[in-house]
Amino acid sequence: MWWRKHPTLWVTLALMVTALAIVSSHRRDPGSLSLFERLIYAMVRPVQSGLAGVLSGVRSTWEDYVALVHAQKENRRLSARIQELEQEMAECQELRASNQRLGALLDFQSSVRLPSVASRVIGEDSSGWFHTLLIDKGQKDGVERAMPVVARQGLVGHVVESAERTAKVLLIIDRNSAVDVLLQESRTKAVLEGVGRQDLCVLKYVPRSETVQKGERVITSGLGGIYPKGLLVGTVEGVWKEGYGLFQRVEVSPKVDFQRLEEVLVILKREPSETSEGTGEKPSGGQSRKGGR
Repeated sequence: MWWRKHPTLWVTLALMVTALAIVSSHRRDPGSLSLFERLIYAMVRPVQSGLAGVLSGVRSTWEDYVALVHAQKENRRLSARIQELEQEMAECQELRASNQRLGALLDFQSSVRLPSVASRVIGEDSSGWFHTLLIDKGQKDGVERAMPVVARQGLVGHVVESAERTAKVLLIIDRNSAVDVLLQESRTKAVLEGVGRQDLCVLKYVPRSETVQKGERVITSGLGGIYPKGLLVGTVEGVWKEGYGLFQRVEVSPKVDFQRLEEVLVILKREPSETSEGTGEKPSGGQSRKGGR
């Protein structure tokens, strides 16, 4: 048997048990121990002290381990809570910024003389061929095709499709867009067309004889049946007169930053004197000066 191979271990254990029994029975009166009992106690006392130290170390190590596990769990809990608070803070900041933008848009809405509805941009198409937005208002809100869309900074475009709860807006920077406009200072009439760039449109049909200044404001003329008169479109960015031809080239920088556009205003009705058939888009063929804008 294996215990026969380790007799010393068994003797030691027996002495320890005997010593523990002696100490326990005479704990209250150590002087009552006999000479034999004192001898046994003296023999096992170092072992007992060593075991006590080992047990104390094991207990301390276990307590440290338990504390470490608890600290790790607490750290994970606190890290998760920090992430939750950061997310909540980001949402609060976004909500505050959105409310500020919407408040500014509503202030602008109150200055518009025509019925209108505020809307959020929920989608966009800025491919090489089209520049359109999808807004969260549609026929249930009174939004119909050919209604103008503006932002606080200026003209955005007009509705080209209207569903029950959403609508698609053609932007003035789209190549298919054409808007009848006025140079505010010179009162020169022209047609603003998109070139597919976020930051640029061009004026067509500006006679070479007209004096156009860089920085001059461009507004809607009210012609064409889509846009009411006086909406700010942009400012003149550059003027070029070629060596020949009847017209000069005028580039316009739109006032609206289309890359950061999040809320818009749809003008629901137009003044009767300015209402006529029109689409606000370039005709499929022929002269783009013709057709509603």
